[in-house]
Amino acid sequence: MADKTTNDQNPLTIVVPRWGNVFTYDGIAPDNLELINEEDRARRLTRAERKTINRSKKELERLLRDNQYQTIRARYDVCVGRFRELKQKRAAMDDVPDTLLHQMKRWKQRGAQEYEKLEPLKKYAARLRYLERREVEHEAALQFEARERADRDQMLREVSHYANRIQERYAQLKFREDITRGDKHIRYVVEFEDCVVTEDEIIFKIDVSRVTLFGSSRNRLPDGVRVRELVKRETLDELAAACERPIWSPHNEQEAGGFNMDFSNGAWIVISRLEMRHSVPKYIELRHLMAKYRQVDRHKFPMPFGVRRGRKINWGYINNSSPHFMINGLTGSGKTNVIVGCVTTLIQMNSPDEIRLVMTDLKRGGDFRPFASAPHNLMDGIIFTPRDLEETLQRLTALLYIRQDRIGQIAVDIGEYNKLVPYDRQLARVLVIIDEYSETKDLGGDKTVKLAIDRYVNSIARLGRAAGIHLMIGNQQPYQENIPSEVKANITYHLTGYQMTLGASFSTVGNNSATKLEKLPGRMMVNTGVEIFETQQALVTPEDINHALETARHWPTPRPFDWPGIEISEGIIEQYQPQEFNLDTLAAIAIEEFDGSLSQHRIYQYARNNEFEISRPAIAKMIKSLALLKSITYQGKLYNVEVYGHGWRLVGEKIKTTGNGRYTDVQPDPLEDAPYIPCISPVYQEESTE
Repeated sequence: MADKTTNDQNPLTIVVPRWGNVFTYDGIAPDNLELINEEDRARRLTRAERKTINRSKKELERLLRDNQYQTIRARYDVCVGRFRELKQKRAAMDDVPDTLLHQMKRWKQRGAQEYEKLEPLKKYAARLRYLERREVEHEAALQFEARERADRDQMLREVSHYANRIQERYAQLKFREDITRGDKHIRYVVEFEDCVVTEDEIIFKIDVSRVTLFGSSRNRLPDGVRVRELVKRETLDELAAACERPIWSPHNEQEAGGFNMDFSNGAWIVISRLEMRHSVPKYIELRHLMAKYRQVDRHKFPMPFGVRRGRKINWGYINNSSPHFMINGLTGSGKTNVIVGCVTTLIQMNSPDEIRLVMTDLKRGGDFRPFASAPHNLMDGIIFTPRDLEETLQRLTALLYIRQDRIGQIAVDIGEYNKLVPYDRQLARVLVIIDEYSETKDLGGDKTVKLAIDRYVNSIARLGRAAGIHLMIGNQQPYQENIPSEVKANITYHLTGYQMTLGASFSTVGNNSATKLEKLPGRMMVNTGVEIFETQQALVTPEDINHALETARHWPTPRPFDWPGIEISEGIIEQYQPQEFNLDTLAAIAIEEFDGSLSQHRIYQYARNNEFEISRPAIAKMIKSLALLKSITYQGKLYNVEVYGHGWRLVGEKIKTTGNGRYTDVQPDPLEDAPYIPCISPVYQEESTE
């Protein structure tokens, strides 16, 4: 039996069951339930790259040594430590003596002097740490390749062993064909066409049919055997008992562990080498994932969103493909822990000049408080109230419009812009974090703040990608009364923990899989907009947070972040404010664009394409109001609302002339021939419940 692991060991570096272990012992060590794979192992350095790194390391080490970086840093840490001790001592006193204040001032001044010496050396120390991590990745890649070569023979032996067991069990279950020709007995059994092997799984492709040399198809299954019968849940249970390992098929329904795949790419069965469902671990810590941080993708701002099937780390990137994120989950599902993990990763791997954070915790907990002093924090602290959030979002929306004009002069988005301008003119991305978004409506019946927040968030969700302003929204359930549908429509990357209702599950991942999640802290479904899969999110420990904050304090002092004040932002937003959508606008669009048709869908699509801020329900309500008015005046001409199919249509009033009985479009005098109904743009309010 494999040795027990200790809590200090990294599950990423513990090997999975050795190839061939099936011949030496039965079962797998329980600790292997928590292992995850050394994914992304192709990190080898070329000989030229190693020489360049060694040369750069020597130059950086010499530079830091000549400038006494370690000595200065040690003196600075002593000054900071002494100042914090005295500050805590002062907080516990009622009457603070002058000597204590003098000591605090002296240590603060000494720390400032040491920091002034340390500041220009920080960027060289950060570069040295990056090169050292690349060398560690290279050594890990070499060790893995050596182990992989040594394991190849045992791997082939184990694959042959399981293939024989499965074939024998299929034959015992009558999935065979016996033919007797004279004294000769022939047995045709289920065979395998191909095999894909990973450290976690052995995937067999059943040999169903093949194309012959002359182009015809030849059946390879025994006569009378149907493919669907081979991958039925009951059949796979028999195979699992024979192999003493979990076996599943991607062709089965999700309840049975499959993906509802059709047979267009063949028939497959999968043997799991680990005793876990789909090789998804039940527990992992953030430090284990950070040991596998992808340095080559650092410019994309990777964030670890758990471990997925095959024990692969699921990285989410703040780039043009997934600029915004939504994380949902009931209390205890690990929603806030995921957000804290993202913050912990960003502040230690990216400088404040690359990304800034705006953190909002409307449940007023203590999860974000440790990051209040991080240099990446754009605000003075954490935002706890909806009114403060509204003011901040207003300034961010104004910043968005300013950046649109600035970036649009030379580039299409912030990534291209930063490549074209010097370093001192590059723009930092901004990640706006709002935890418990539904609390924006809890204001004692005052809806103005909630509506303003929704409007600003909607603008950032639609336009923030190119300007480098991104959203990360946390909420328990993504219902429309909590989060506007326009916001959800512009967020493509969704995570959700266990949900009790089908509606909440469909709102996030698009199916009912969130209601069937195992009720484990951190177990979540991920919808990237392209695929949906199950993950186990990493637990962020206090040690992870402390290490990240300590690393963040050694980033170079960030450049000043120029963004508009509250008074300036009001004028900017008013300048860029989208056109008002009222009954005049509705009539103009229907008449000019759709020949008078009051089609809710077509008008809504036109409004979205032309930057009108209005929802589909609001348009439907305005159409009904117009139908109640029965007519409207547009450009001096009277239009009547008439039934058209299942809806309505605006038709210009036609006047019957005398003589020939024809109709003409001559507009009558509204003061004489028809009552004059002016175009009114009422303010729609919630109907009273009284």
